Amino acid sequence: MKKLIFTIMLGLMGGMALTSCIDNANGKRLSTMLTIEPSQDLLDACDIEITYKGEGGIDLTDTITTTKWFKIIVNDSFPTEVGLVNLRYLVKPGFKPTKDFYDLDCRCELKAKEDDLRSWTYPLNLNLVAGDKVVSYLDLINIQVKETVEDAARPEIAETGLYTVERKTPAENDSTSKEYDPTTKYFKFTAK
Repeated sequence: MKKLIFTIMLGLMGGMALTSCIDNANGKRLSTMLTIEPSQDLLDACDIEITYKGEGGIDLTDTITTTKWFKIIVNDSFPTEVGLVNLRYLVKPGFKPTKDFYDLDCRCELKAKEDDLRSWTYPLNLNLVAGDKVVSYLDLINIQVKETVEDAARPEIAETGLYTVERKTPAENDSTSKEYDPTTKYFKFTAK
């Protein structure tokens, strides 16, 4: 019960921080919140090393050990990059399965306060993995993620959770412009 209350409070604090602490800067600033939600089964087997884009598009790394993790990133210089770069699954030393099957799930959400960006990705979605195969699956996923990150410049790899953000020109924000999109006010997001 304490974990549930803690998770709810953590989510509420993140939402309040994103909506109340940062005012709408009319395209001068972009506030994004990156949320990672791994399943408890996944966290029983491993910690998760996350690499994400921080302020100025700089790669930052953190370790996730709870079922709800989030960061709020504020950018005021454009173009920049936002979002998830990489997740690596670090099997806990001496992990021994205690269940017959594990649900290895991890969900990522990226949303922006000042614009209409809301993106979900599922970097890991493996259900009913046999307990004695968990470590093998996580090792294979780590190899696959490494290759995807190395090949990220290839155009056929899309929807990775990483975006290039550019500020729109005043003409692009004008409703008479051909490129006007009423759902995005100040920024142009391009999936990498």
